[in-house]
Amino acid sequence: MSYHIFLSYPRIADERGAVSDIRAHLSRELQIKTGQTKVVVFQDRSGLQGGDPWSRVLEEELHLANVFVPFLCPLWLTSEWCTKEFTLYLEFCNHRGSDPAIVPLLWEKTESRVAKTARQIGILESISKYQAVPWETLRHRDSSYLGYREALGAFADAIAAKLLDQ
Repeated sequence: MSYHIFLSYPRIADERGAVSDIRAHLSRELQIKTGQTKVVVFQDRSGLQGGDPWSRVLEEELHLANVFVPFLCPLWLTSEWCTKEFTLYLEFCNHRGSDPAIVPLLWEKTESRVAKTARQIGILESISKYQAVPWETLRHRDSSYLGYREALGAFADAIAAKLLDQ
């Protein structure tokens, strides 16, 4: 058995490696918390190789995903690809007859007034039904920051709970 977690984020969020750092630590934490050594935390920067048909690979990873993690911020909400990932994940869950497992990471406060379309408002309302993990201040810190690992542990707890409930 393996667990698959899909990280959905606007590209700029990983400009200084913040998302990559979370992915690396999260993978180890989830192995410890679930007892499974086969934990795939998918991030497009690490999960795609040169020449890969990226659209197809993203869809395959979304289809495999046990948990979807949106890095919620205004740019995520207005990104065509980020919201497409969310919609595809919901479609795949519906197709396989499973409830969506979503753990939003609150990258930056995101209010409905930043939504530009009715679709974006609907997506924000859907995500708002799930308890978000606060990360607004930590996104400016690296993993050497004193409270980072404790917060990452709490984030991993939220994801592990979703995985173990499946």
